[in-house]
Amino acid sequence: SERTQTSTSATAGAEEDWRKKNELLKPVDHTLIEYGSFNKDFYQPHPSLQNLSWNDLNHKRRALNLRVGGLDSPSPIETFEQAFGDDLELLKILRSRNYNTPTPIQAQAIPCILSGRDVLGIAKTRRRNF
Repeated sequence: SERTQTSTSATAGAEEDWRKKNELLKPVDHTLIEYGSFNKDFYQPHPSLQNLSWNDLNHKRRALNLRVGGLDSPSPIETFEQAFGDDLELLKILRSRNYNTPTPIQAQAIPCILSGRDVLGIAKTRRRNF
């Protein structure tokens, strides 16, 4: 059908664009580059999250259906402002794209990532019908 042909040609065009862009990227041997050290801990917990009791923290995580491993994992955030409060430009971009509150996995992962921790997150996704 005409719709299928249009969709197929659009997909082929996108793949071709991707190939062209990647051909421009040259491989980099990072073993030959000496990188300076840097602080990986960018996270300052929001005051409302700093002194949560163990029970309050577990209640928050249960309410978000989160299971968290590791020692002393930071508290999940409730708003993007709690993680990015000083970055007004980032908050403006999030709002302009209608990201008003973090998803459960974002709520826990953002503080962990900003703290320089390794994160493995698994979340159910919404099913979209096209």
